Amino acid sequence: MWEAPKETPMNNVISLPTRALRISLVVSDPEVLNELERRDDGAAREAFATQALRLGVLALRQASGSLDADVIRREGDQLLSSVGAVLQERTSELSGALAKTMQQYLDPTSGALPQRIEQLTKPNGDLERILGEHLAGDQSVIAQTLAAHVGETSPLFKLLSPTQSDGLLATMYDSRTPHTREVLASMVNGFGDKVFHTVINRTVRFPDATVAGEPITSFDSGSMGSHSYRELAKEVLERWRQAGDDHGG
Repeated sequence: MWEAPKETPMNNVISLPTRALRISLVVSDPEVLNELERRDDGAAREAFATQALRLGVLALRQASGSLDADVIRREGDQLLSSVGAVLQERTSELSGALAKTMQQYLDPTSGALPQRIEQLTKPNGDLERILGEHLAGDQSVIAQTLAAHVGETSPLFKLLSPTQSDGLLATMYDSRTPHTREVLASMVNGFGDKVFHTVINRTVRFPDATVAGEPITSFDSGSMGSHSYRELAKEVLERWRQAGDDHGG
């Protein structure tokens, strides 16, 4: 039961508690009784009992907080242990699945990869067969392709061969002299479209390039002779393309 504190004379002012609670206690604990009986009955004993009660309440409150912390710590440890067990189990499952998959592909005796490698590299295997079809012998794909484009019967070979009359090139041409103009006109009249439209003009840079041991296209790439040979290359490639189209190539 709560009671308001009694008034105190003004000449003896003390700090008053804002609240007070009157309780009646029956003490039977021997140690508590022994301590209480050592104080005189009255205010001294009541003050000691009040102080002891306060210390006991504070101790119990602190103990309750420690108990809560212990519970939280224990539950946290249990949760971590459970999570660790789940992760360990999952790790074992994944490791087993990975090992099984790796064995299916990499096992030296039954794996898919070693079997495929053996099938490719063994005598008369897939790799040897493919290379044979494309590279080996005159009937291989690459041999037939080269023969069709640069072989003796190819349009390019006929254009470049000195023994063929499919392409004639006028060289050492000097438009200032009537003789060279007459020779070029005779070639065109006699051979028609077989004469290349490009002519190689006479230039002093040709002997210089010969002495230097270099082709004119690298010795003096900006000269008229270099320009003429580049134009000739374009014309040869164009005739080769047209000849290939005519032969269905």
